[in-house]
Amino acid sequence: MFLQAVVEEVGCSFLKMRALRRRVLRRKDQTPWKRRSRPVFEPLEPRLLLSGSVFVTNYFSNSVGEYTTSGAAVSASLITGLNAPAAIAVSGSDLFVANGGSGTIGEYTASGAAVSASLITGLDAPAAVAASGSDLFVANFNSGTIGEYTTSGAPLNPSLVTGLAGPTSVAISGSDLFVASYNSGTGLSTIGEYSFSGSAVDAALITGLRGPAAIAISGSDLFSTNNTAGVSGTVSEYTTAGATVNASLITGLDVPVGIAISDSDLFVANEGSNTVGEYTTSGTPVSASLITGLNGPTAIAVSAGAPSPPGALSATFATVVGEVDLTWSPANGATSYLVYRSTTNKSGSASFGSAAVIAGDVPGTSYADTKASATEPDWYWVVASNGTQRSDPSDPADGLAELATPGGFAASDAQNGVVLSWDPVGGATGYAVYRGTSPDGSPSPPLLQGGIAATTCTDTSAVAGTTYYYWVEAGNLWQSGSPAGPESGGLGSTSTSGPR
Repeated sequence: MFLQAVVEEVGCSFLKMRALRRRVLRRKDQTPWKRRSRPVFEPLEPRLLLSGSVFVTNYFSNSVGEYTTSGAAVSASLITGLNAPAAIAVSGSDLFVANGGSGTIGEYTASGAAVSASLITGLDAPAAVAASGSDLFVANFNSGTIGEYTTSGAPLNPSLVTGLAGPTSVAISGSDLFVASYNSGTGLSTIGEYSFSGSAVDAALITGLRGPAAIAISGSDLFSTNNTAGVSGTVSEYTTAGATVNASLITGLDVPVGIAISDSDLFVANEGSNTVGEYTTSGTPVSASLITGLNGPTAIAVSAGAPSPPGALSATFATVVGEVDLTWSPANGATSYLVYRSTTNKSGSASFGSAAVIAGDVPGTSYADTKASATEPDWYWVVASNGTQRSDPSDPADGLAELATPGGFAASDAQNGVVLSWDPVGGATGYAVYRGTSPDGSPSPPLLQGGIAATTCTDTSAVAGTTYYYWVEAGNLWQSGSPAGPESGGLGSTSTSGPR
């Protein structure tokens, strides 16, 4: 009788048993349920992108190359057969490439496969593309416009912003567009700010930039290239309010025409030297020739690296019987989370390889598993995602759903005692009955019988003329649930339900 053994071992009164109903209990001859040693994780399924990637358009070879952020070539010809590629943007696990020669935007997977090589057509020398959620913003150099489209290619407003002088770059910050426009007559560029509805916030936010400018934004900082043939190129830093931070943040560049930001680093495409250089956002060179041997690099995009694993995963009893509440700390770089559960190897070390996804695209840092086991604990892990890559799994947590309170509990008199009965509880391997002489359980009623395998028992020790109060609770090797009762009964008395 395992529940009897539990009571004898820990010396529990009924009220203590109530307090302990959310704790793990054990038999004398059983090893207690405890946190296992940290497991050796099995590999996660392949990520959508292996690591932070740098994508570079090559104007003269009509191609896009992929490189690691350390400069190693992943595929120098990831996408081929383009037509004067002038711009590139990353959205989720897809790449969007602007073809200046054909006036199109093509969509490709991060592995280079064409989703739609002519997703958007009829453009007028598209020179820039930027993605925000499910929207694409395209700069048309010849018509001096910015058009808005969905990422599936549907036009929302092909003339969202008009009257520009040769737009060459588009960047997004919050709900505003920042557009660099080049005036070929003066050889200077201007950066203007516009709302997503196309209205001008400040059409001349930053002026006097040299050559066709490329821009990138990180937080409240805006970075812009300056280039003129025969003149050393630079990168300037401004606030998104237009204030100059450092007009010569990076110098000595060779016709810089593309710029992108990843974390605290800037990546600059130099068309003159056919290179990409890496710098900190404070202007310090990391590698001025990070990528070499390019063929007319015109634009650059960087995918974020994998998020960090979520921390402090906890699996606890839910407020709803039959559920396990999972919580964890936020992961850097995550936009959503996946929850994994393993129902195998419960008594051994946690093995992520046996886990299956039970919830994907969880937006916050909590999840309720409504199908948790109350019989044995399950293992849980959480994986962070940023839409293109996934983190390593969190440390595991084991969780167990609470056993339900027995329903249908009733007491009735019989010639040989008081007969007690109740409904079965899922996950229970036995039941314990308590008997007292006070309906409020004071003093704590002793255990009448434990380890009951059936859903009925008879109190044969009842004394005629005494009214007794009974409680019943379900249990298994891992826990005991909340008791049902009291129900009253006694030899020679009429059974009635006590107060709840």
